Amino acid sequence: MDINMPNLDGIRALLEIKQFDPDARVIMCSAMAQRKLILHVIKGGASDFMAILGQVYI
Repeated sequence: MDINMPNLDGIRALLEIKQFDPDARVIMCSAMAQRKLILHVIKGGASDFMAILGQVYI
């Protein structure tokens, strides 16, 4: 799940999902791969973090 989403903050969504189902696996992603942000989402219950690097053109 992207951290920056329209209408809902991804971190807030993560916390709500984990509250509803503590066993849910959630992988967070963002182009803002800062150490502080990664640690925050992992401590918030994310299973993993994936950095989005640049744009993908198909």
